[in-house]
Amino acid sequence: MQVEALEVVKKEKKANLKEGRESNIELLRIVSTLFIFVYHYMIAGAISEVYVYTNNKIVALFLSTEGQVGVNIFFLITGYFMINSKFKIRKLLKLFLQVFFYSVGLTLLELYTSQLSFKDMDIAPFLKPITQNIYWFATVYAYVYIFTPFLNKMIKGLGKRGCEVFLIFFGVLLSILPTFFNKYFMYSELRWGIYMYVLGAYINLFKIEFRNKKTGLLIAIFHPICIFLLEILVIFLDKKFGIHISKDKCICMYSIYSIVGAVGYFLFFKSLKIKQSKIINYISKVSFVTFLISGHQLYQRHFWFLDCRTDLVINSPIYVFLLHMILCVIGIYILAIITEFLRVNLLEKPLFRILKIKPLDRFLNKFDNWINVI
Repeated sequence: MQVEALEVVKKEKKANLKEGRESNIELLRIVSTLFIFVYHYMIAGAISEVYVYTNNKIVALFLSTEGQVGVNIFFLITGYFMINSKFKIRKLLKLFLQVFFYSVGLTLLELYTSQLSFKDMDIAPFLKPITQNIYWFATVYAYVYIFTPFLNKMIKGLGKRGCEVFLIFFGVLLSILPTFFNKYFMYSELRWGIYMYVLGAYINLFKIEFRNKKTGLLIAIFHPICIFLLEILVIFLDKKFGIHISKDKCICMYSIYSIVGAVGYFLFFKSLKIKQSKIINYISKVSFVTFLISGHQLYQRHFWFLDCRTDLVINSPIYVFLLHMILCVIGIYILAIITEFLRVNLLEKPLFRILKIKPLDRFLNKFDNWINVI
């Protein structure tokens, strides 16, 4: 009997391990965060105000090419995992609480450091960060999550062939026409988030992989180089011949180039064999917080100019510029880990203990079941 019991425990442990976070995908989440962080360093930091293409400006331009690809990867990951998951109202409440905490907290910090009063600024939108789109990504993610029961039903109902028709049809409308012909028919950030969610779900459901595993690695290596060369070409045509083409077409979320890059990175990391790592998984878990800290609409400029002091390295040697960027990345991750640890343990856990009260717990479980049977 004891031997059988031990076997059962071992099987349960193995099952729990399989159900845990996949560290190869979590590593990709971290890499995507770095892409977005460097992109913010470029567009929100002092380097964005340099209009002459110095060495630092060119290096920053190259390093920021994958920023929008990183956003697409996040939606891909969401679709990949959520297609086989169930909607949980508690998860949505945690998201609302987390975004509210950083929105209000950083707004108050900005008011304090800038010595402004409540009369000088309308803080009402920052009290409703999801509905007021203070963080566009958080808003889109919240709505996509709300729609997941309906999306999952639709995706599974369409089947492989139907999903392919969906992805091609809306890929043309949302990506190809805007990229090459400047035609915007249905584009919105929410529709784009849903599109990438369906793409991620499609990859999971129908086990999409590259026949040659090196393909994803090649895309990961050459994608930023190709996009950078495209940007340089656009700048050259504008300066030399007065032919103006928006270089944002090369790096924006909806660009076909960004889709190719996101899928390439995703399938490459998916093919990696990495053992579960608590360190990778935990760092990945706080990645979202780095957006909430560095991408706050009101606090963003203060963060980059006064906290990170990007203005001090604009004309520095390249190695100083790169070192500063690396230190900013490390610093914000340390800040995110400490802040999130305190927030979860001092605020979130005590509040969610209330939700474990039996009548309320039963109500939330019934709500989840009602949504998930749709």
